[in-house]
Amino acid sequence: MSNTHTIKIKEGFSNGELKLRPRHTYSKNKELIRWTIKDCDVYSIVKMDKKTGVDIYEVLPHPEDTTNRKSDWIAKIKDDLPPDTEYEYSISWDGKYGPKEMDPKITVNPSGGLNFFKLLIGFIVSLFLGFLSFRFLKAKK
Repeated sequence: MSNTHTIKIKEGFSNGELKLRPRHTYSKNKELIRWTIKDCDVYSIVKMDKKTGVDIYEVLPHPEDTTNRKSDWIAKIKDDLPPDTEYEYSISWDGKYGPKEMDPKITVNPSGGLNFFKLLIGFIVSLFLGFLSFRFLKAKK
């Protein structure tokens, strides 16, 4: 059975941006992607189109229930994609602010070491900034 990655649409904004969790999805071959609307200001996903990158889908994104406007959308990733395949797509959506569009990313088969390295760098930078803030606040006293 395939693993499913859920992308939650948490909020829609007047500038077209969507608050997605996660904003950038990391997936593997043969996995399912599910987009779920969790915000009352986003009425529906209208369509999803490829922007850049290799076509990653075995089954293109489509509404799970065509009779329900707020239906989840689902897709299935191909089986033969190389490591670090990047795919940028557009989500056209309708909501409180009218029709809008946003361009998130999906990375298929991410290199484990690279992601760990990015997390480690982020952690070190956070520690350094915390240390500087502590020193600054201590110096003000």
